[in-house]
Amino acid sequence: MRRRRKTPHVPPVGQELDALRAKKIKEVQEHGLAAAGKTLYLKFLHKGSLTRGDAIHAFCYECQGYYSDGRADCEQVMCPLYAFHPYRGVKRSEPVEEGPEE
Repeated sequence: MRRRRKTPHVPPVGQELDALRAKKIKEVQEHGLAAAGKTLYLKFLHKGSLTRGDAIHAFCYECQGYYSDGRADCEQVMCPLYAFHPYRGVKRSEPVEEGPEE
């Protein structure tokens, strides 16, 4: 059986990268919760430089979907950055039950 070679991933550059950044900025502004890493992620998207620690918080913010469902422990213990997760140990709050429809 022959193995197929994977085509290499080509990262976006130039205008394509700028368009992707603009899209991400809009997503964060519309759906992103105010949480650790938000301003750092936006700084990154605006081509600002980050320290190593800032980059970790920005990464967690993006990885967790901008914390749109709440600030809580991601519980991704196999992630190499988990030890630095800003909400490590914070339990997710119970979902709010809605009343009967009228």
